[in-house]
Amino acid sequence: MGRAGIETIAFAGFHTIALNIFPDLLARIEMQTGPFITRMHVTDFYECVESLTLGRCDIALCYAHEFGPQVLHTGQFRSKLIQTEAFRLFSATDHKGKALIDPASRSEAADLPLIAYPSNCFLGRVQSQLLLSFQNKGITFQTVYENSMSEAVKRMVMSGKGIGWLPESAVTRELATGELKAVGNAASRATLEVLAIRKQGTGSAAVETFWSHL
Repeated sequence: MGRAGIETIAFAGFHTIALNIFPDLLARIEMQTGPFITRMHVTDFYECVESLTLGRCDIALCYAHEFGPQVLHTGQFRSKLIQTEAFRLFSATDHKGKALIDPASRSEAADLPLIAYPSNCFLGRVQSQLLLSFQNKGITFQTVYENSMSEAVKRMVMSGKGIGWLPESAVTRELATGELKAVGNAASRATLEVLAIRKQGTGSAAVETFWSHL
């Protein structure tokens, strides 16, 4: 196949999406169109929106959820749903594959150690709402480590220091090997939408080709 376009397509995206979802997405599209030249800037939700607004990127790849910011619903953007994925609470496991820290077997007197996202980031806002499902049952948490990147949260969860919420695309290998195990119940998980977002209007030939094949 011929090259899909000589223009570089500039993306901005969440770290987890850029690392775990975008490579396969790009490969699937390039099988139909031929290769693109792409550039990815990994950032948070609000900078993705700012990059789109100021024209620093062509397409943003973001999570969306009812608990998260709703600033994309302004009419100046359009979006496509790429996929959905679960956002669940995970624990490291012992040599028998049992969760090291499980809310279901918690001592009534002890706080659960939480590997947390900052409350001002997108996943932190979703996390804060999911924490309510435990607080309503009298189960409390103590944040022992905080980081805005899912990969960093995963690494600390795997060390056994605490439990933390992670998108399932970030833990595919660890679930397959049994190094991590989901804990909690249906009320403590969420379904995240993975969206491709762009400004209204017409972009370069490469952008339009990529967008049309999403």
